[in-house]
Amino acid sequence: MHPHRFRFFVSASDTESVSVEGAEHVHLAKVLRLPVGTEIEVFDGTGWVAQGCIESLASKIARVRITQVAEPQPKKPACIVCLGALKPNSCDDLLPPLVELGVDAFHLFLSEGTARYRGSESAQARWQRILLTAVKQCKRPTIPTIEVWSSWSALLQGNPFPMEAQRWVLDPDATTSLGTGLDKQRSSVLAIGSEKGFSASENTGFREAGFAPVALGTSILRATTAAIAGVAVLAFSR
Repeated sequence: MHPHRFRFFVSASDTESVSVEGAEHVHLAKVLRLPVGTEIEVFDGTGWVAQGCIESLASKIARVRITQVAEPQPKKPACIVCLGALKPNSCDDLLPPLVELGVDAFHLFLSEGTARYRGSESAQARWQRILLTAVKQCKRPTIPTIEVWSSWSALLQGNPFPMEAQRWVLDPDATTSLGTGLDKQRSSVLAIGSEKGFSASENTGFREAGFAPVALGTSILRATTAAIAGVAVLAFSR
């Protein structure tokens, strides 16, 4: 069994030493109170991960001597989620389990009739912090991206998906189950509505953009449940 090492984000990778600063330094020095000599892990959010030892602590910076750089993990096809913006607390609670399940990119769009504050700058800044915390907890090497779109049509017009990606939209009336015909070698994009589900125009728009309607059983699921269940199907099929 490997010993537990706390993981910290660093803005720049190096083979000899790195600096832990800002909020990460506060967590290391003020919250966890880790002393000089403690073995930790550091990562830059883009795939670089290393083990190191705290060699010095100052008021605003900790220097970490690198002892071993991890081998890069094989790159898998991307898992992308398009989600109708939920109430802030619901979205805050939903992001960590989706990160743990392997979502690589989030595209949140404001559904028809949705208050614009759901995608506010303060909410986006909070989600970035939540993503970082979730990645550190589950020890993924990369931080997922998150982008907010003003509407479903703006998202589809932007088309920020890999060309080869297979696309699905959750629809409780669909006759095909999610995962049917899944190609493990291709990226996956899953669209999920907000609390009210998709409007008729949203549903039509996603279908016209190449999203195949799929279901998750016969029950009507809450948006948060549907998101976790849907991503779990994709995650364990990769």
